[in-house]
Amino acid sequence: MRGLLTLILAIGWTAVSAAPELKGAPEELKQFLHAEPKTVTIRGFAEETAYSDLAHANVIVTVTKDQLADAMQGNAELRGRLINEFLAGGIAEERINNTQFSSSPQYGLFGKKPNRDEVVNRLKVTVGSEAQMTLLARAADADVTFALER
Repeated sequence: MRGLLTLILAIGWTAVSAAPELKGAPEELKQFLHAEPKTVTIRGFAEETAYSDLAHANVIVTVTKDQLADAMQGNAELRGRLINEFLAGGIAEERINNTQFSSSPQYGLFGKKPNRDEVVNRLKVTVGSEAQMTLLARAADADVTFALER
């Protein structure tokens, strides 16, 4: 009987000194064993793209005459007429700028002396509507050359 009592006490002592048993679903146990800190982190990125409603065009005014003074005067008169047309068409004065000017003598096929003078002036014009672009195109069809900038 004494042996049996010792055996019962030994079994009872083992049960009392055993580790606690955890029960539950894996997510519940994970929250219990690995508590996460209560931190909120917010990160963001934004980008906005806007399309331009303006076009930059180079209007190239070229006049060639026998005399340099005549070529310069003709170029100035043509530019003045074009600028007045552009202003009347609704293009603001601050959007019409002289950007380059050059004059160069023109030689004949076998000549050593220039027989004509060419004056070239470039206007940079910024337009904001299709009607204004059409105005530039009409000028290019009649008197000048123009190119759009990229």
